[in-house]
Amino acid sequence: MWVESDANLPGGESLVRQFLYGQRFLLREFGWITNIGWLPDTFGFAASLPQILRKAGIKVFFEHKMYWNTINRFPYSVFLWEGIDGSVIPTVNYATYGADLTPRQIIRAWADHTSPELPAFLPFGKGDGGGGPTWLMLERYRAYRELPGLPRLVMGDLREFVNAVLSYDSLPRWRGELYLEAHRGVYTNGVRLKQLVRRLETRLRELETWSVVAGVRRSYEELWRPLLEAEYHDPMGATSTKAVYEEVVRDLEGDLGRVEGELDKVLRTILGSGQWVSIVNPLPWPRRDLVIVKEPLKGLPTQRVDGGYLVLVDVPPLGYRSFEVGDGASMGDVAVGDYYVENSVIRVIIEDGRFRVFDKEVGRWAVDDGYLMACEDMPSRWDGWDIDAYYRRVCWRLKPGDVRVVEGGPLRGCFEVNYQFRRSSIKQRICVNAFSRRIDIENEVDWRERLTLLISRVSLSLQSTSFSISMRLLNALTQILCLMLDLLNW
Repeated sequence: MWVESDANLPGGESLVRQFLYGQRFLLREFGWITNIGWLPDTFGFAASLPQILRKAGIKVFFEHKMYWNTINRFPYSVFLWEGIDGSVIPTVNYATYGADLTPRQIIRAWADHTSPELPAFLPFGKGDGGGGPTWLMLERYRAYRELPGLPRLVMGDLREFVNAVLSYDSLPRWRGELYLEAHRGVYTNGVRLKQLVRRLETRLRELETWSVVAGVRRSYEELWRPLLEAEYHDPMGATSTKAVYEEVVRDLEGDLGRVEGELDKVLRTILGSGQWVSIVNPLPWPRRDLVIVKEPLKGLPTQRVDGGYLVLVDVPPLGYRSFEVGDGASMGDVAVGDYYVENSVIRVIIEDGRFRVFDKEVGRWAVDDGYLMACEDMPSRWDGWDIDAYYRRVCWRLKPGDVRVVEGGPLRGCFEVNYQFRRSSIKQRICVNAFSRRIDIENEVDWRERLTLLISRVSLSLQSTSFSISMRLLNALTQILCLMLDLLNW
């Protein structure tokens, strides 16, 4: 890869680029690409990776992190990993970043090995940092390689081990994500960096898409590389130092400005200039949505809001529509009250300190209880990496304070809910749009707590009916079978 990337937080396009640019570097500098994928220190592995690995020319994948599971021990040391599209890649789950070749490590590598017909794999060297073997490790290898009571050691070329794995046809199979039962905290840390990564991914995809439409033939690799480097697993998980985090955020903000500048140039090439307002849809499906513009658009449903006009537009997939500036129309189905906002399909209510959603089309509550909760967060080991399960033991449900309507009109209605917790404050904005089942919730949080999680909880008013359906089907099949037996007897 270009860097040892996180494998869950970046988007699929970023993961593809990691392997594409990594392989291009090897081809450019060394004249070949690798067929070995090696990703030891990342916090779990998405189920899309087998497909990406295979299409990048990788034949065998090596990872170590599944040894860090804190609840269920991962069952295999060598296995076939099947992704969501059915792609399969042989995968080696080895025991350590880099062993010192101590007897304990050697015995563990063999004891944990689940395919004894194959050699167990144990990399050794100066550990988590990329160093090679030391003189002491080589002396241990010489002393232990034929020592009775220890597995026999053979120092070999990695390609020999890969060939042995590829030729072995009885490996167990694991389908789907390789979920790491540790380091869950990396998904809540460093929100600003994660927002910038996602926005930059989106803008780069849009830039390349509209460049093709505009007939611009250009590689944007120099704009992708800073993003890929920010996706290195420690900055991406915000588990690096404060200085590193701030530097990456600062660089991403600059990169985003450059990408958006390039995108603006490309769109102006396509749309031209004039008195028309053009709304662009970069997604591959048609969209009907609300946009904010500086002036009302002629004949379209319009509502005056802070910062301009809210307009309901329809835009074709991967396309745009241009609209004339003029008087809008007052149309929509949104209504607001003191403690509710609704349209023709849903009603959102704040009552008794909870957030509820009523589905008018089916006549039942869809969300029975939604609220904010603060919980004590004191993991046993790595504060920045982990959220331990026992955080649930000490929690406080936040009581909403002031609730007021802040926006009301035919296209959108919003109310604001204010919370106070110790020295911290949360301003929650809940909006319902015209003709839509979507509810938009924004939380503006001034968080001044330490060792405390802020959690949004939603309880759905749904029950699974699969069991009852299965029982009815079983009863029906039983009756048919009894009828057939009766006919045979007759």
